Amino acid sequence: MKQRYSCWLAQTLFCCFVLLNFGFATNAAAQTVVPPCGLTASVDGSPSSQPTGCSPTSTGPFTISSQEPITLVPNPNAMFATPLPSTVTSHIAVAGGPYLSSSATMIAAQLSFAASGLRGVLNWQQAAVGADQQVPKYYGQSTDPVYQLTSCPPYTPPPGTLNTPFHLASGARFSAGGADRFLAVWDQTNNNIFALYAPSMSAIPACPGGGHAGTASDPCQIALASPSACGKSNFYSTTANTPNDGGWATGGILPPNGLIRMQEVVSGHIYHALYLDIACSSQTTVFPNSTGSTANWCANEGNVNSNGMPNGALIFLDYTTAQLADIKTKVPAWQYPFLEALTVYGGYFQDTGAIGSSGGIYPSRAESEVAYNVAGIATPHPAGFTNFFSWLASQAHSNCSIISPSGGYKCNLAVFENVPAEPNNIGGSGTDIASHMHVADQCVAKAQAGVSGGCP
Repeated sequence: MKQRYSCWLAQTLFCCFVLLNFGFATNAAAQTVVPPCGLTASVDGSPSSQPTGCSPTSTGPFTISSQEPITLVPNPNAMFATPLPSTVTSHIAVAGGPYLSSSATMIAAQLSFAASGLRGVLNWQQAAVGADQQVPKYYGQSTDPVYQLTSCPPYTPPPGTLNTPFHLASGARFSAGGADRFLAVWDQTNNNIFALYAPSMSAIPACPGGGHAGTASDPCQIALASPSACGKSNFYSTTANTPNDGGWATGGILPPNGLIRMQEVVSGHIYHALYLDIACSSQTTVFPNSTGSTANWCANEGNVNSNGMPNGALIFLDYTTAQLADIKTKVPAWQYPFLEALTVYGGYFQDTGAIGSSGGIYPSRAESEVAYNVAGIATPHPAGFTNFFSWLASQAHSNCSIISPSGGYKCNLAVFENVPAEPNNIGGSGTDIASHMHVADQCVAKAQAGVSGGCP
């Protein structure tokens, strides 16, 4: 799976959670939002069930073996945690300005670029398989050594990223191989979140070490080798993007917005927008892109930029409450949370893969198994299974297989395949998922973020 910085290597610089939001909104199809724990009212007045595995909100500290509830998401008052407005289908992108084509044209083109005709493929695999390009998420504890980043060239990170101490387990490992290696840590002592991208590193140096004690007054040093990137945010941040490269997204989205946790998928709900990759961009940008970087252009892939999307584009599904309820009875348990999240919150295009070798439009930034392996515990899973991946493999359309000689599972989750036909909601005749997928005008994202230029 070609990601942001493998793309950067190939194309140079051109290519590459603690308040809850109770302001529930719905798209134009009167979508019911399942509320966080303790609430029972839905936007259309009908009763709503509690999330599977719902637990009361806690303030932590959290650990990898005792995680935050799925209703507690990063930047809870920012755009990724804000449900789409009821008017979203009144603001579908049309050709003009940064949108080189209409929403329908962009969606059709990108889905047609999917490898082997499998749309929306998220590659999720066990670390032993290798080339795991997902994101290990660590929970820094007060008992962990203290580190600080000193450099992450060639990009300028967000203010406060360098030389700011944070707690992290000694020798924490990056994702396991491939062209991209990621690591994220949520420091439980102050709620700061750091993201690191370093394709040449397999682990953080041991601490104490290198002449440093690993204390607040003498933190161990982390110098990333180029090409690399790093960024800092805070769980309480009220903004989701930065004008600097934050080690997380080509378009400047702050970490860990959009990260898909295993616990969310197992529990059946994702209460935030998704981080999306597409095959190629239009060489233009829209809000919330704040870096000006467009990632890989369609023209670089031998196609035309008018088949691309602006980096930062908000993509959403328009399913109604009744349609989602019907879909839930007809798709496997792993698949429904993605479809619900894209209907309620949408997803933001932040990076590119390539034509014919990715899912066309597909979720990215999923949680890696690596941090669980470091902690010596199993990944989240329902009773009766040994880990998250054996649970995935037990279900239809997960495209999981055991890879020799590692013995680990590799799953190609085609999120947009095998979804039942549903009546069109915007006046057309199509019933396939493609006819329910749209690009929203950037005024929607601006309204979500509370900045000027938002839709009325």
